[in-house]
Amino acid sequence: MYERVNSLLEVGTGFNTELSGRENIYLNGSFLGMKSFEIRQKFDQIVGFSEIGEFIDTPVKYYSSGMFVRLAFSVAVHLTPETLLLDEVLAVGDAGFRQKSMEKMKELLTSGATIVLVSHSEQSIRDICDRAIWLDKGAVKMDGPATEVVEKYTQFIKAG
Repeated sequence: MYERVNSLLEVGTGFNTELSGRENIYLNGSFLGMKSFEIRQKFDQIVGFSEIGEFIDTPVKYYSSGMFVRLAFSVAVHLTPETLLLDEVLAVGDAGFRQKSMEKMKELLTSGATIVLVSHSEQSIRDICDRAIWLDKGAVKMDGPATEVVEKYTQFIKAG
């Protein structure tokens, strides 16, 4: 059995800067294993969620980092991932989009998806994760319920 795994590990991974946002949706979707008809079915949802419809036919090399993240995140979460890997991608962009993205991740979790979130945002970890792993210099410092791990991490940081 194969599982659909989507990742957003760095802004722009899987995007071609010479292509438009529209073209990159199809390109990235195909990289993620989607068929053209599946991408077409989700296209309006992707563009609507990203809130960059006005610029969808502009080459992405002219996008701000926030616009880039909006489009990349929107593609990643709308192409039906069973596992979604995210690395600090929501550190870029405005608070409204971050909140909307958090809600979308909660929706994915409710549908049975697995999200692996790499983040320094204690609030994001608390909001999204059931379990957290605290890494320090490549070693596991703590593994357990997210609230407990975040609490210990916060105490460690404050102790300095």
